[in-house]
Amino acid sequence: MKVLDVSIRERSQNDPDYKKTVRMYFWLKNENILQNMVRRRNRPYEEYRTLFPQVFEILKDKVAGNITLEQLNDSYWSQKAGCRCGCSPGFITHIMNYCDFHIDIEA
Repeated sequence: MKVLDVSIRERSQNDPDYKKTVRMYFWLKNENILQNMVRRRNRPYEEYRTLFPQVFEILKDKVAGNITLEQLNDSYWSQKAGCRCGCSPGFITHIMNYCDFHIDIEA
């Protein structure tokens, strides 16, 4: 697997999730919505974890030193990272940046 890009999506102060810690969501290139829905509860999150050094290399320039690789490595996987119903799995970090990281990957 390879990281293609990392985008940072700022949260609005009106967002009820504004004060939550950063979430990291992984998006597989060329995966359509049906494939995403089928695979949603069976993501290879341990493989995603091996991509953290690549994610950090991209992020360190975008967030100007406000994040460390150790903080990423401290993250934990949650099926309910973005929603209580389990439709938005991702990693929950202990980083307070009022944003989320969306990581585009290629298998």
